[in-house]
Amino acid sequence: MSNKNEVTMLWGEEACHEQKGEIGYTEKKYSFKSKKELKAFLHGVDETCGWLESDTKKIIINGREL
Repeated sequence: MSNKNEVTMLWGEEACHEQKGEIGYTEKKYSFKSKKELKAFLHGVDETCGWLESDTKKIIINGREL
């Protein structure tokens, strides 16, 4: 089993309005050493709700896409 832990986020108004983001600008991929680090990041993203627009495009935990 792979230990790959990553998330691809879409930031800004594009996420809110379901528009295609600009890869490398509004679409960002983050990698983490552990599932715990990834979950902490996602908790932080949840805390931005109401302050920052975002959408989670893809989550991979231990090599498996959710």
